[in-house]
Amino acid sequence: RNGQKQNYLARHLILGTGPKAWMPECSQPHRQRLTHSSHYLVNKAELQQKRSITVLGSGQSAAEIYYDLLTDIDRFGYQLNWITRAPRFYPLEYTKLTLEMTSPEWVDYFHALPASTRDELNARHKNLYKGINSSLINDIYDLMYVKQLDGDLNVNLFTHSALTTMRWLPQG
Repeated sequence: RNGQKQNYLARHLILGTGPKAWMPECSQPHRQRLTHSSHYLVNKAELQQKRSITVLGSGQSAAEIYYDLLTDIDRFGYQLNWITRAPRFYPLEYTKLTLEMTSPEWVDYFHALPASTRDELNARHKNLYKGINSSLINDIYDLMYVKQLDGDLNVNLFTHSALTTMRWLPQG
C-alpha cells in the first residue's frame, strides 16, 4: 500500500483476474500451485484442505470465490485473504439510466466517435463492466459479520495491493 512492500504467506493462491485466463508475470514459475478462477470449482475441495487461501482480483469472479470460501471457513478453519490493486471493492453500476449506454443507439454513437474519445470514455466507464454486484458486496460484509459473532474470523482484505513477487515456501 502507498508504495510500501509487504509480504503475505498463503498455502494456495487463487487468481481472479478477469474473463481471460491471465496470470501475473511473477506467478509463472508457480503455475502448478495456483488456481485460476476458471478452474476454481474443480479445485475447491483441495483448496479447502489448505491452512491459508488467498484470492487475488477485484471483480465479480474473485468476489464470488471469496464468498463461497467464506461460507465454509468455520468448517475447514483456513485463513482467507483477498488482495486487490483497486483502492476499494467497487460495485458495478447498473441503474436504468446508466444501462442506456448499452443500447444499440449508444453503441452506434460510441463507435462513431474518434478513437481517442472512445479510449477516454472506456477509462471513465470501468464501473459499467469492472466491479462486483452490489448485493454480493453486501452479502460478503453480512456473512463476515455473522461469522465474526461466532468467534475468531481469520480473514484479511487488502486494497491498494499488487502481487509483484512470489516464492514457494514448502511449510506455507
